[in-house]
Amino acid sequence: MRVRLMVRATCIGALMALLTTVSAGSIGLAWDASSGATGYRVYWGPSAGNYTNSQDVGNNTSTLLNNVADCTNTFFAVTAYNSAGESGFSNEIANWPRPEVTSASPSSAQQGTLFAMDINGNNFKAGAVVEINNENVFLDSASVQACNRIQVATTVEPTAQNMRPAEIGQYRITVTNDDDLADEAQVFQVLINPERFDIVDDPGPSQNRIDGRDSIYLGRLFGSREGQALYDPDLDFNGDGWVDGDDLTYLASNMGRCWNGSQWTNGACP
Repeated sequence: MRVRLMVRATCIGALMALLTTVSAGSIGLAWDASSGATGYRVYWGPSAGNYTNSQDVGNNTSTLLNNVADCTNTFFAVTAYNSAGESGFSNEIANWPRPEVTSASPSSAQQGTLFAMDINGNNFKAGAVVEINNENVFLDSASVQACNRIQVATTVEPTAQNMRPAEIGQYRITVTNDDDLADEAQVFQVLINPERFDIVDDPGPSQNRIDGRDSIYLGRLFGSREGQALYDPDLDFNGDGWVDGDDLTYLASNMGRCWNGSQWTNGACP
């Protein structure tokens, strides 16, 4: 009996989905069925041919191993067995466990900011790819500082006028290693930038003040959405692709207030 072993992450199937939900220190393995086998045993350890752990997985051709050493290669092989005995070892493979994303620092940022974000976790390999499920938050120039930290240049739009803002809310950050093992976690929050509420900021009484001119301007474009000629991203305060009641509420709740450098307040008005 001969067995050929492979890392499951190179395949696309149910086990890949499972790998995104288990804890760090886990790795999925799969192997070709061996004719005549009634079961299989997986072996693993810290160096080539040095298998300090084993597990009987029954008559399955895949398994998920937990508590595999983090941030280092672990070496794996499989044997097949039946009533006549146990086969020799399969080919050997070595791999890290899947990455784990635990937090981001900072964990939140306002629209219109640029900064360096530290992504914390485990099992980050050199060359890991970092993504976020917000199309207007851009993560660039990811640098793996250590196996538990990645630093990435982050831009939360809008950084200029007439740019679609990043939608507010919490978002998942995904780290994928070069072996296609990946993890995602909901760890970053986009915050609304209240300074954007001052639509008409011409010199004069309306400057740094939310007043009727702002509400009139928004009212003219009310109900427009991204892709339509009337849509103005500067009026889409929460970044949801609509100029709607939510945006009007932000204005109404601050009507008559002036900007003091960090918030809208009556005390800042002359």
